[in-house]
Amino acid sequence: MAASFGLYVGTSTTCVAVNKDGKTVVLANDAGDRVTSAVVSYADGELSVGLFSRNPSNNMGFCKQLIGHPNFDSLEVANVISQSSCKIGKGSNGQVVYEVPDNNGKFKKFNAQEVLHLIYKQLMVTATSHSGVQGERTAVLVVSTQFTEEQTLCLTKAATSAGFKVLQVIREPSAALLAYNIGQEEDNSTIPHQLLCALDSVVSN
Repeated sequence: MAASFGLYVGTSTTCVAVNKDGKTVVLANDAGDRVTSAVVSYADGELSVGLFSRNPSNNMGFCKQLIGHPNFDSLEVANVISQSSCKIGKGSNGQVVYEVPDNNGKFKKFNAQEVLHLIYKQLMVTATSHSGVQGERTAVLVVSTQFTEEQTLCLTKAATSAGFKVLQVIREPSAALLAYNIGQEEDNSTIPHQLLCALDSVVSN
C-alpha cells in the first residue's frame, strides 16, 4: 500500500507523520523526538536544523511568519523582529533576510524561504530514514488560516523542493475539524484525516 506523509511547520516546532499499511504514526527524528524545533542555526560555517546555537544571534526562527512578506516595513515583519534573537534586515532586493554573524566578523544572509526549505529537507530526512517508505513521498500540508495565496505557494514550493509531492494543502482550522472527523461520515476515515489527527495529537501536547 502506498504511503503518505503529513507535514506541519509551526512558529516554534515541526513534525512529520506517515500513513502506511493502514496505520498512522508521528515519526521520531534522529534524537528520538517526535517534535523538532523550527529553527536553523548557523555556526562555524555549518547550518543545523532543529538545534540551537549557544549564540542566540545565530538562531534563525519564525520563518513561517516571514515567508511571502516582501514589505520589510509591514507589521508582521516588525512583530517577528521584536521576538527574534537573530538580526533581521532588508536584503539588496528589498526582501527580508536573516543576518547571521560568522567567524570573520561579517554577516551571512539567508532569506526565510531558504530557511523553510532547510526545515522541510530535515523532515524529508526523517521521512526517509524512519518510515521505511521507498519511492515517491506524497504529502499533506497544514497552513495558517491567515496565509495569503502567495504564502501558501511559498510553503508548497519549499516542501516540493525538499522532495515531497504535495497532494493537498489544508488550513489549520479545517485540519482540526478533519482530524477529529467533525462534519464527516463515520466511515469516511481518509488518509489525510488520519495524518492530521496524528500531527494534532503531538503538536497540541
